[in-house]
Amino acid sequence: MRKAAYGKHTNHIDIASSYNNIGLAYKSLGDYRQALEYHTEALDMEKAVYGENTNHTDIATSYNNIGSVYNSLGDYRQALEYHMKSLDMRKAAYGKHTNHIDIASSYNNIGLAYKSLGDYRQALEYHTEALDMEKAVYGENTNHTDIATSYNNIGSVYNSLGDYRQALEYHMKSLDMRKAAYGKHTNHIDIASSYNNIGLAYKSLGDYRQALEYHTEALDMEKAVYGENTNHTDIATSYNNTGFVYYSSGDYRQALEYHTKGLNMRKAV
Repeated sequence: MRKAAYGKHTNHIDIASSYNNIGLAYKSLGDYRQALEYHTEALDMEKAVYGENTNHTDIATSYNNIGSVYNSLGDYRQALEYHMKSLDMRKAAYGKHTNHIDIASSYNNIGLAYKSLGDYRQALEYHTEALDMEKAVYGENTNHTDIATSYNNIGSVYNSLGDYRQALEYHMKSLDMRKAAYGKHTNHIDIASSYNNIGLAYKSLGDYRQALEYHTEALDMEKAVYGENTNHTDIATSYNNTGFVYYSSGDYRQALEYHTKGLNMRKAV
């Protein structure tokens, strides 16, 4: 309808917005090649509308979207390149020393790319930048899901660095904030994710009872969110994590049972 209204070959920001929205939908469906195609169409049109060398938040958002697709495709160097472009443009658009949630988001995305590339020190630096900016935007003592996500990201980097006590500390902070933000007795996939990450930290520390408790909490919550009999990769991962804990504690029969459940569910998915 927008093409019909504005003209099939007209460059218009509303058409570019539709391209971006279609790209986001394809990404959510797991069709990353189509997502990349539509986000690239959006980017090209935005450049035609605003100017090739203009710093504009819409162009920065398209760079960000393309970076996220490359991250999903496992092309982390390309992801890093596009997230860096997005960050530079957002700083230019909002002001180099301005605290803005879009800039914080770019910091986090760059941190994720560096972590995937195995550069944990750089990842930690960017996630910490994101956390500091989010606290400046929302308030130091505010419970907000963005801040909780940054705590989670930092915890995951510490886990990769082998600093499991620090990882546990940050994942606990993330869990507490997510419960405060979503509701203490709410079933939410982010809370389940925190349970899983805490379970992984406890397992690495050799505390298998605590690890089992948190992975079980994660599994129960995921079933509550997705449905008891639903096949989902998050549930399969929790089965797998629980199996590893049983294996580490020497209960190989239980380990086999949970790993088999995880395998069957992944095949079904």
